[in-house]
Amino acid sequence: MTNELARLRDVERWMAWVRIGGVVFALFQLGVLRDEYPGNYGTGVWLTT
Repeated sequence: MTNELARLRDVERWMAWVRIGGVVFALFQLGVLRDEYPGNYGTGVWLTT
């Protein structure tokens, strides 16, 4: 049982890093590509992120 718990913990840690990477990528896109969408969408884009 201990090996399975360790494996599950490793999987959870890996998934957390993937999620953190996704958030960083989304913030990067908002900061760099902000000219790609209409100006009145800016507030909505930041709120949904």
